[in-house]
Amino acid sequence: MAVAANPAAILSCYLVAMNRRILVLLLLLAAGLVALTFTSGASNHVRNRLAYAGLVAQIGNEGDPGRAPILEHYDRTDSRVPAGATILIGDSIAQRAPFAGPCIANRGIGGERSDQLLANLGRWPSLDRAGAVVVAIGTNDVWQRRPQGLGQRVAAILDRIAAPVYLIGLSADLEGIVEANRELRRACRGGCTFIEPTAALAPDGIHLSAEGYERLAAQLPLRCERPRSEA
Repeated sequence: MAVAANPAAILSCYLVAMNRRILVLLLLLAAGLVALTFTSGASNHVRNRLAYAGLVAQIGNEGDPGRAPILEHYDRTDSRVPAGATILIGDSIAQRAPFAGPCIANRGIGGERSDQLLANLGRWPSLDRAGAVVVAIGTNDVWQRRPQGLGQRVAAILDRIAAPVYLIGLSADLEGIVEANRELRRACRGGCTFIEPTAALAPDGIHLSAEGYERLAAQLPLRCERPRSEA
């Protein structure tokens, strides 16, 4: 004898099955959103790294025409730098520094390596009358896999500068940075002050964030100092 179906029981079973399907779909959707967020964040980090690599490849090359206008501008305006000024030299860590004022001059070049900076020092007589010089160099030596001799080159740079020097430690999240900082510390002697690396980095893991520059500013003489030659 056939048993009559119970509409209420059938509906209850149907709703339970539907709820299970909905729950599974919601879990899959949540997992997808988490994966998308992670991938997006990772992709942004990779894109930032690739963008920086492109910049280094473009500007860090001695023969690239993008360097010439920067160097020409610095050469043309060097006579306007007042005696006793704080001068920033080196790579994009220096170039991007948001420090401004009548006693601050910036000679940073994105992509600059230590060998390039050493070659450029003679271009700017303002360094001879500076009150202090801030040096940011070495990141691109590591990035471009040319770290050999970094310490010797930086020591040669510092020997060419008569004013007190503030050597910025390398903060970039790159393989080889720890050893590079050891070399910089060894090179920083005499009238040199080594500024320890900071964890306050921009999203690319290479440059300093706004907080990083605030920490840096607190350790620098961002004012006119009497040149050592006149002391």
